[in-house]
Amino acid sequence: MSRFAVDRFGPQRVLFMGLGLLSLSAVVLAPAQEYPALVCSALPAGAGNAVFPPADFTVLNRSFAT
Repeated sequence: MSRFAVDRFGPQRVLFMGLGLLSLSAVVLAPAQEYPALVCSALPAGAGNAVFPPADFTVLNRSFAT
């Protein structure tokens, strides 16, 4: 799913979106005291972490001449 986002919006935008989602999850996780809050912070963390492999590979592939 994140590969389609990289193809449609570009790798830089998707990387910044992933970093934003990871930051959001850290803000939600910091004051978490109960299990539902942990689950709510795990969802954006997983979505933010999922964008790194396809976006990083796209940036690396574009930086090398074939």
